[in-house]
Amino acid sequence: LWNLAPTTMLAQIAVLAAAALWFAIQAVARPEFKTLCTTAQGQLKCAYHALTMAGAALMIAMMSQGTTPAPGTTPAQTMTMPMPATHHTMTATPHSPATPTLDHSPALAILPATFFTAAAVIFLILLLRARRQKTTHHPKTTPPPHTRTNHGLEALGATTMALMFATMSA
Repeated sequence: LWNLAPTTMLAQIAVLAAAALWFAIQAVARPEFKTLCTTAQGQLKCAYHALTMAGAALMIAMMSQGTTPAPGTTPAQTMTMPMPATHHTMTATPHSPATPTLDHSPALAILPATFFTAAAVIFLILLLRARRQKTTHHPKTTPPPHTRTNHGLEALGATTMALMFATMSA
């Protein structure tokens, strides 16, 4: 199963890219074709989710370089973690300078890290603003509880994506 990792990563990238395309189409589609993003705020949310899905696909593509086996290696040579029953018969992974790899530039991760950091800050501001409106006891302006939860979860997701892209840029 270890050798199937590149295949599953390709499937993950394809699903995330298709989801990004779907959200992007929903953000710009005519009103009669929309199923999710019917308001201006919904269009902005769909555009953000399209960028999030595209960012996740990019992240998987950037991380996949370490799991693809080098051409001409046997399955025993590609395993980096020995299995308990066969650890005495395993060979080390050869490091050949002629082996082609998918090297990514760390600068490629800076733009998504910056974008998701800004998104996390915006969602935190929206969350804090919603909490402040709740404490001032204005019944007409108090957002529903699910809005605050959504802002909190979006802030958490954007922060996580920003941190992961920041570690890839280092």
